[in-house]
Amino acid sequence: MTAERTRPTSTWNSPAASYYLLLAATSILLLVGLAVVLSSSSVFSIRQEDGNPWTLFLIQVAALAVGLAALALGSRQSVRWWKRMTPLVLAAAVVLLVVVIGAGVSSGGNRNWVRIGSVTLQPSEIAKLGIALYLGMVLSTFRRELTNFKRIMVPGGVAAGVVLTLILAGRDMGTAVVLCIIVAAAYWVAGLPLRFFAVGAAFLVAGGLALIAQGTTRSERISVWLNPSTCDIQDNCLQTTHGTWALASGGLWGLGPGMSR
Repeated sequence: MTAERTRPTSTWNSPAASYYLLLAATSILLLVGLAVVLSSSSVFSIRQEDGNPWTLFLIQVAALAVGLAALALGSRQSVRWWKRMTPLVLAAAVVLLVVVIGAGVSSGGNRNWVRIGSVTLQPSEIAKLGIALYLGMVLSTFRRELTNFKRIMVPGGVAAGVVLTLILAGRDMGTAVVLCIIVAAAYWVAGLPLRFFAVGAAFLVAGGLALIAQGTTRSERISVWLNPSTCDIQDNCLQTTHGTWALASGGLWGLGPGMSR
């Protein structure tokens, strides 16, 4: 009788590999993001905040500290606790999105902020978390039944549609695109057949083209991209022009924090 030979588990196939890859990617994005915020906001802070170049950067650091505390607290909770909290998070996000439509703060052609005292809150960010949690909960329950339109739409599709409609009511197409990616990823992991993705993609492309045609800000951005030589460098082309100057003077790797010209 011979002992059965076991094949050693590859490091990349280990269950912990996905965790550490996600942790590394998130950490890199955070560090790069903070560096970019410091580089881009230091001059503005000097001009606007009594000469302190760190003011806006420290606000982002404080937000990061709050996020890390929430992450540590959330990681200590059980799956059952998250399932109980999911409907509450999604409901709170929907209520805040309704408030945005009626009394939200507009900027850049979008209305997607709520002002609470001296603090502005973006409910669509809470909606991203809420819909991700909700789809994870319901699709794990009905994943073997995602073969007909009714089960695809009820309850996950309906919830996603409500949140997407409220976000688009504030004319925030960028957040709507991110939400569509979250929904598509959730259904992909749940095993939705590819034919439904094809149908959904066709509707999304048609809807996206219609939204671009209706919004002057979106159409102007596309026009700037297609015709950069004909736009005003002090208006629509301000960002792209300064980006080109930055690449011309600093190259791909830049000159270092605080050394921009």
